[in-house]
Amino acid sequence: MKKNEWIIVLAVALFIVIVGLAVYNTVMPLVPEEGHGKEEGKNKGFELLLKSADFMKGKTTYQFTTKEKIGDVEKTFFVSQDGKNAYIKETLLGISREVFYTENGSILCFDFLGERYCDIANDTKEMMIVDGFRGALFSDERAKRERKRFEVLEKAGGLEIYSVEKGEGGGRNCTLVKFKADYSKLSLSELGEIGLSPSDPAVSLVPYYNLTYCIAEDGEVLSKQISYVYKGQGIEEGFVVVDSDYEHSAIPPLPENFTDLSEAFQRHYNIFNEYFTCLETTEKDKCIASISVKYFIPDLCEYAENKTKCYSIYVSFTLDPTICERFELPMKDYCIYTVALETKNETLCGWIANNSLVQECISSFTGNRTEEKQGTQNQTE
Repeated sequence: MKKNEWIIVLAVALFIVIVGLAVYNTVMPLVPEEGHGKEEGKNKGFELLLKSADFMKGKTTYQFTTKEKIGDVEKTFFVSQDGKNAYIKETLLGISREVFYTENGSILCFDFLGERYCDIANDTKEMMIVDGFRGALFSDERAKRERKRFEVLEKAGGLEIYSVEKGEGGGRNCTLVKFKADYSKLSLSELGEIGLSPSDPAVSLVPYYNLTYCIAEDGEVLSKQISYVYKGQGIEEGFVVVDSDYEHSAIPPLPENFTDLSEAFQRHYNIFNEYFTCLETTEKDKCIASISVKYFIPDLCEYAENKTKCYSIYVSFTLDPTICERFELPMKDYCIYTVALETKNETLCGWIANNSLVQECISSFTGNRTEEKQGTQNQTE
């Protein structure tokens, strides 16, 4: 498999499937233990990791939002559960995927520019997303697996705690536990205990992971950070809890209209595929701008180094005046002015902040109407 294909496969896999060990994290420098005896610090760190696993026990009504990042790609993740019903929404590269979990099955939705496509998930590709997202839901079983993973790693010498110190995550105080997880230290049977095998990518392709958990006093993980080497390339990931509520849930109404998802699924895949291909080109911004225009997704410009230029290209092709709002003055005004003239929409003149440019915009239309009127009179005469 070519390098570019490997990167695409890895990136898509990371965004589709939520794996047990720190799927959404980013690197933090690892420093020696301070303020504690070395052994005491390790014991405290291990106890906190177990506490973070136990935090997921018994929680059946909750909601939380996270901001997550892998390399240059950022997304938001909303998770909510109310008993046996649950809902997860991922927003990434300007498009959204939603999964409704019910007693009668799971419903998968794709959202492109306000157009929503939903259907009951049943084929392999759809269930891959449904099952992958399910890993974000809290449960006693997940808590048990997480705790078991830490215990097996620690027993096999694959869990090395570097430091335990005070920190902050999402605006809240926490304890930072910085450690290394090395699955190469685990035997075949030990890997089996935590549901892994030597052939799993998380084991075979990555030597080890450097992680930082920001753990609140009650055990909630406020943020995770991770760095690792994949195919000789350093990868950084991260996530932070934006808000959380463990007493209430917010599951939207189930969709009423269903349609075939095959076209939406393919379009979604194409966008991801083309975006990650852009990351390998020498003209990344130009490539991203092209995709944003092709699929009418202006939010893709947020991933360009020169966002202003990308948005300018998008407006020049789509003549969408709402995108002008993303520019600073005076560029914003000139953008609206240009779109107003190109689309012959005089109403847009009222969007302009600069009074002189407003009058110039209106005059352009007044002049055109005068010329049209004179032309009509000449034809009549």
